[in-house]
Amino acid sequence: MGDSAFAKLLWFLLLLLTVRVCTDAASAAEYCDWETFNVSCQADEVIAVGRGRYGRMTLGRCVTTNYGSIGCGADVTAYMDSQCSGRRACALNVITLSQLPLQTDKPCPPDFKYYLEATYECLKGRLLMSVFEKL
Repeated sequence: MGDSAFAKLLWFLLLLLTVRVCTDAASAAEYCDWETFNVSCQADEVIAVGRGRYGRMTLGRCVTTNYGSIGCGADVTAYMDSQCSGRRACALNVITLSQLPLQTDKPCPPDFKYYLEATYECLKGRLLMSVFEKL
């Protein structure tokens, strides 16, 4: 393992060891295809993605009419985690999720609008920067 990979692993482990939950429940929201998943935490907090699902899961704010394609979608938690978790702020254009190689048991028809269903938390944490200054 190279020095850079080791430093990233060490940073992640230190972050995990110094994190404590600052909210009772994860924030959950629906983000339409034309919107941005835009979240930020306080200066001493980082984002922890709980779940992300992209598709046409239920009727709601973004999908208002059932044309027979409700209940389809794909899990995008790993992608969102890689883009947002551990950062203080994150902005993802929801429409860009359609460009991912999505794998799902029940695919959505390509001619319908999709949306993102996401949960996240802001977690208290601190980094021990002096460790990384030596690497």
